[in-house]
Amino acid sequence: MLLDVGHLSQTANLLITALGLHPWLTGYFHDKEINELLEVNLPSEQVIFLVGAGHGTGSSYTTEVRELLDGI
Repeated sequence: MLLDVGHLSQTANLLITALGLHPWLTGYFHDKEINELLEVNLPSEQVIFLVGAGHGTGSSYTTEVRELLDGI
């Protein structure tokens, strides 16, 4: 299963980039909230990895943190 998740997330990453968007991938999230949002309530189903896409700077820093770091 984890091997399949890796392959699918890599394919999604390539497709997102080809569309000119910025991908982000994470395994760190609040399980309960994500499962509720996606209506995953069976014990046999769990969210184990998230892949997102959108527009951005490509940095994990907010504008405010970036300004602070640039001033150092």
